[in-house]
Amino acid sequence: MGSERTGILLVIEGWGHAPEDRYNAVSQARTPNLDRLFGEYPHFLLEASGKATGLPEGVPSTSEAGYLTLGAGRPLAHARSLIQDAIQSGSFSKTPLARYLQTHAPTAAGNVAPDWVVFRCRCPQ
Repeated sequence: MGSERTGILLVIEGWGHAPEDRYNAVSQARTPNLDRLFGEYPHFLLEASGKATGLPEGVPSTSEAGYLTLGAGRPLAHARSLIQDAIQSGSFSKTPLARYLQTHAPTAAGNVAPDWVVFRCRCPQ
């Protein structure tokens, strides 16, 4: 039987990682305890924002997305990603909601109604 090792997952909300410079508040802060821990123990950074959390490229992440990803141990598909992927693949236009909107939604300058219609519309199957 191998020896057991203990570890800790330390999540510091709002504490990003960026190059050290005079405008980086984290690198300018006095952090003797963290400095000691990082100096004495192995550590690494986890990516818990943007695409690493399952959100589309360029979409700002939220702490909720980061925590869900950490808890699941893998990126999760979020509604926004699923919808964006479906639109890009062309499968969204075949959904009952899209077909309903194409025929019943009010239009403005020839476009389908605003985004809020998609989430508030109760369309028949």
